[in-house]
Amino acid sequence: GVEDVGPSFYPSNDYRKDLPAIGTLGVSYMVTKELRAELNYTHYFNSQAVWEDRVTDEEGNTATVDRMEPFTDGWESGLALEYDFGDLVMSVGAAYQKTGSTLEAKTWLSGNLNTFAVATGATYTINDNFEVTLGAFNIHYISQTKNMGTEEAPADLKYSQSVQGVVAGMNAHF
Repeated sequence: GVEDVGPSFYPSNDYRKDLPAIGTLGVSYMVTKELRAELNYTHYFNSQAVWEDRVTDEEGNTATVDRMEPFTDGWESGLALEYDFGDLVMSVGAAYQKTGSTLEAKTWLSGNLNTFAVATGATYTINDNFEVTLGAFNIHYISQTKNMGTEEAPADLKYSQSVQGVVAGMNAHF
Protein backbone atom coordinates (compact mmCIF):
# COMPACT_ATOMS: atom_id res chain seq x y z
CA GLY A 1 0.00 0.00 0.00
CA VAL A 2 0.86 3.67 -0.06
CA GLU A 3 2.07 5.19 3.18
CA ASP A 4 0.52 8.52 4.25
CA VAL A 5 3.49 10.81 4.88
CA GLY A 6 1.33 13.94 5.30
CA PRO A 7 1.56 13.95 9.11
CA SER A 8 5.34 14.18 8.80
CA PHE A 9 4.98 17.61 7.19
CA TYR A 10 1.71 18.81 8.73
CA PRO A 11 1.36 17.07 12.10
CA SER A 12 -2.02 18.71 12.69
CA ASN A 13 -4.82 20.43 10.82
CA ASP A 14 -4.27 23.50 13.00
CA TYR A 15 -1.29 25.39 11.60
CA ARG A 16 -0.24 28.83 10.39
CA LYS A 17 2.29 29.46 7.62
CA ASP A 18 2.94 33.14 6.84
CA LEU A 19 5.17 34.26 4.01
CA PRO A 20 7.88 36.58 5.34
CA ALA A 21 7.54 40.23 4.35
CA ILE A 22 10.24 41.62 2.10
CA GLY A 23 11.72 45.06 1.57
CA THR A 24 13.62 45.79 -1.61
CA LEU A 25 15.55 48.61 -3.20
CA GLY A 26 17.04 48.79 -6.67
CA VAL A 27 19.05 51.39 -8.54
CA SER A 28 19.72 51.55 -12.27
CA TYR A 29 22.21 54.08 -13.64
CA MET A 30 23.21 54.86 -17.23
CA VAL A 31 26.99 55.21 -16.93
CA THR A 32 27.24 56.05 -20.64
CA LYS A 33 24.72 55.95 -23.48
CA GLU A 34 25.66 52.27 -24.02
CA LEU A 35 26.49 51.06 -20.48
CA ARG A 36 23.93 50.56 -17.71
CA ALA A 37 24.80 49.47 -14.15
CA GLU A 38 22.23 48.09 -11.71
CA LEU A 39 22.41 47.32 -8.00
CA ASN A 40 19.74 45.76 -5.80
CA TYR A 41 19.16 44.79 -2.19
CA THR A 42 16.32 42.68 -0.76
CA HIS A 43 15.70 42.06 2.94
CA TYR A 44 13.61 39.09 4.10
CA PHE A 45 11.87 39.68 7.44
CA ASN A 46 11.88 35.99 8.42
CA SER A 47 11.82 36.80 12.14
CA GLN A 48 8.38 38.41 11.77
CA ALA A 49 6.76 35.48 9.96
CA VAL A 50 4.77 32.89 11.88
CA TRP A 51 5.10 29.21 10.97
CA GLU A 52 3.60 27.15 13.72
CA ASP A 53 1.82 23.87 14.26
CA ARG A 54 -0.52 23.21 17.16
CA VAL A 55 -0.11 19.54 17.99
CA THR A 56 -1.93 17.36 20.51
CA ASP A 57 -0.30 14.30 22.04
CA GLU A 58 -2.00 11.00 22.97
CA GLU A 59 -2.90 12.38 26.41
CA GLY A 60 -4.70 15.42 24.96
CA ASN A 61 -2.02 17.99 25.80
CA THR A 62 -1.73 20.73 23.16
CA ALA A 63 1.55 22.47 22.31
CA THR A 64 2.53 25.05 19.72
CA VAL A 65 5.68 24.31 17.71
CA ASP A 66 7.34 27.43 16.22
CA ARG A 67 8.95 26.38 12.91
CA MET A 68 10.48 29.85 12.31
CA GLU A 69 12.39 29.94 15.61
CA PRO A 70 15.67 28.70 14.09
CA PHE A 71 15.57 31.35 11.32
CA THR A 72 17.05 34.83 11.28
CA ASP A 73 16.32 37.58 8.78
CA GLY A 74 17.80 37.00 5.34
CA TRP A 75 18.98 39.24 2.54
CA GLU A 76 20.31 39.25 -0.98
CA SER A 77 22.19 41.73 -3.09
CA GLY A 78 23.16 41.81 -6.74
CA LEU A 79 25.04 43.79 -9.35
CA ALA A 80 24.49 43.75 -13.10
CA LEU A 81 26.11 45.46 -16.08
CA GLU A 82 24.55 45.73 -19.53
CA TYR A 83 26.25 47.06 -22.66
CA ASP A 84 24.33 47.98 -25.82
CA PHE A 85 26.38 47.49 -29.02
CA GLY A 86 23.41 48.36 -31.26
CA ASP A 87 22.01 45.10 -32.62
CA LEU A 88 23.70 43.18 -29.80
CA VAL A 89 23.05 43.75 -26.08
CA MET A 90 25.28 41.86 -23.61
CA SER A 91 24.92 41.60 -19.84
CA VAL A 92 26.67 40.07 -16.87
CA GLY A 93 25.56 39.90 -13.25
CA ALA A 94 26.26 38.42 -9.86
CA ALA A 95 24.21 37.99 -6.69
CA TYR A 96 24.72 36.76 -3.14
CA GLN A 97 21.86 35.45 -0.99
CA LYS A 98 21.91 34.80 2.77
CA THR A 99 18.71 32.87 3.45
CA GLY A 100 18.54 33.38 7.21
CA SER A 101 18.35 29.63 7.72
CA THR A 102 20.56 28.59 10.62
CA LEU A 103 22.11 25.14 10.90
CA GLU A 104 19.36 24.21 13.39
CA ALA A 105 16.70 24.94 10.73
CA LYS A 106 18.09 22.41 8.28
CA THR A 107 16.33 19.05 7.91
CA TRP A 108 16.68 15.97 5.71
CA LEU A 109 14.49 17.67 3.09
CA SER A 110 15.20 21.36 3.59
CA GLY A 111 18.72 22.69 3.19
CA ASN A 112 18.11 26.42 2.58
CA LEU A 113 21.73 27.17 1.72
CA ASN A 114 23.24 30.57 1.10
CA THR A 115 24.12 31.09 -2.57
CA PHE A 116 26.43 32.96 -4.87
CA ALA A 117 25.26 33.22 -8.48
CA VAL A 118 26.74 34.59 -11.69
CA ALA A 119 25.07 34.89 -15.08
CA THR A 120 25.72 36.30 -18.50
CA GLY A 121 23.63 36.71 -21.59
CA ALA A 122 23.24 38.38 -24.95
CA THR A 123 20.34 39.38 -27.16
CA TYR A 124 20.87 39.86 -30.88
CA THR A 125 18.28 41.79 -32.90
CA ILE A 126 17.89 40.10 -36.28
CA ASN A 127 15.38 42.66 -37.59
CA ASP A 128 12.46 44.74 -36.28
CA ASN A 129 10.43 41.58 -35.63
CA PHE A 130 12.89 38.98 -34.32
CA GLU A 131 15.50 38.70 -31.56
CA VAL A 132 17.48 35.72 -30.30
CA THR A 133 18.77 35.44 -26.76
CA LEU A 134 21.46 33.20 -25.27
CA GLY A 135 22.47 32.99 -21.64
CA ALA A 136 24.38 30.96 -19.10
CA PHE A 137 24.39 30.83 -15.33
CA ASN A 138 26.10 29.18 -12.37
CA ILE A 139 24.62 29.02 -8.87
CA HIS A 140 26.97 27.86 -6.13
CA TYR A 141 25.34 26.82 -2.87
CA ILE A 142 27.65 27.35 0.09
CA SER A 143 27.94 23.93 1.73
CA GLN A 144 27.19 23.09 5.35
CA THR A 145 27.29 19.88 7.36
CA LYS A 146 24.88 18.96 10.16
CA ASN A 147 24.87 15.95 12.46
CA MET A 148 21.40 14.46 12.04
CA GLY A 149 22.13 11.41 14.17
CA THR A 150 22.65 10.77 17.84
CA GLU A 151 25.73 10.62 20.02
CA GLU A 152 25.70 6.83 19.75
CA ALA A 153 25.05 6.80 16.00
CA PRO A 154 26.25 10.03 14.36
CA ALA A 155 24.96 10.73 10.86
CA ASP A 156 26.52 13.73 9.18
CA LEU A 157 24.43 15.23 6.42
CA LYS A 158 26.32 17.50 4.02
CA TYR A 159 24.26 20.05 2.13
CA SER A 160 26.20 20.90 -1.01
CA GLN A 161 25.27 21.57 -4.61
CA SER A 162 25.83 23.74 -7.64
CA VAL A 163 23.53 24.36 -10.57
CA GLN A 164 24.62 25.40 -14.05
CA GLY A 165 22.46 26.12 -17.03
CA VAL A 166 22.31 27.43 -20.55
CA VAL A 167 19.25 29.12 -21.98
CA ALA A 168 18.18 30.08 -25.46
CA GLY A 169 15.16 31.99 -26.64
CA MET A 170 13.58 33.86 -29.50
CA ASN A 171 11.34 36.91 -29.37
CA ALA A 172 8.90 37.63 -32.17
CA HIS A 173 7.18 41.03 -32.35
CA PHE A 174 4.17 41.38 -34.67
